[in-house]
Amino acid sequence: MKKLLLILGLVFCLAALCACGKAEEESLPPAENLQALQDRALPSLSREESLRMLRYMSVNRALAAGERLYCLDYDGEYLPVLAEYSLDGGLRRHAVLAENCVPAFLSLYEDKLYYVNQRADNALECFDLKSGERQVLREGPCDWLLIQDGLLYYCGPEGYYYSAGPDGSGETLLLEESCAYPWPMGERILYQSRADERLRLYWLEEGTSVTLTEHAAAAPVIWQDRLYYSAGETPHSTALNGLDAVAYPVPPLVDPAELLPEAKGLRLRGVTDDNGLKQWTAYPEDAAGTLRYLDDRSYRLCDYVDEQYRVDAVYNLDGRLRCFLLTDSEGRETVYIAGRVSG
Repeated sequence: MKKLLLILGLVFCLAALCACGKAEEESLPPAENLQALQDRALPSLSREESLRMLRYMSVNRALAAGERLYCLDYDGEYLPVLAEYSLDGGLRRHAVLAENCVPAFLSLYEDKLYYVNQRADNALECFDLKSGERQVLREGPCDWLLIQDGLLYYCGPEGYYYSAGPDGSGETLLLEESCAYPWPMGERILYQSRADERLRLYWLEEGTSVTLTEHAAAAPVIWQDRLYYSAGETPHSTALNGLDAVAYPVPPLVDPAELLPEAKGLRLRGVTDDNGLKQWTAYPEDAAGTLRYLDDRSYRLCDYVDEQYRVDAVYNLDGRLRCFLLTDSEGRETVYIAGRVSG
């Protein structure tokens, strides 16, 4: 599975959930850190910023921009490539941009695609859409690439967090700690410490941090007035000041839960192992009451989501990729792989 390969296993297992079917109370941040978080709570984000955060935590291997879809795909021999599809008047492949490429954290900035190539020791690369030039900006292994305010943000080979210019120059160390899921917010960085896998909030100017969770936690997303994350086998959320913490009664997770925005609200989606892999969905407001299992012959992992489109990678139960699925805002589904399109 994509995320099993990219995300370290979690060490925390949650106690049994209450039988009432409602989200139960969970532990707050450590007592010594709660007051600091009360004084300087996590910031709320706009919907677009939250969508960007959702894509980032999904290690987005696809990107919709204007009338183009840039994405992981395969050539005629089923070798991985970075491909370009047209979204104008139906999905169709326009070109193969880069061969021998498994792009992660796809971003578009000033007519250049930036990505971490998981096929090349996680090197940081860019592809110029105008000239067709492909360039390695930083030898790998790199991870967690984000472009914000004209700067590249990424983890280097030792797991430390850096920023650099769009051409890779001016590399600056921001956080001298091995981390995952880093998300910069002005003078703050939200991240998971590799040391104990707990979420922390770091203030750049002061060089100080506060621990946000008592337990190992992964894939944090700020949505409206809450911070969502997965701890061990269970999705959780808290208010942005660390209070009102809850855990959602859903089947045990194999990987961190996905958050999917819909007209009805935010939806949880996860994969559990119950004598074989099974996928489920639920709404946080009534997780037990809205729990539904999906197709028992496959499961999906989100590669991209915005207001108009979602791209899912569809996997067979043995972990082999079956195809990619584009879903538009009207619910219409289009299957594609290796340049072939149906639906």
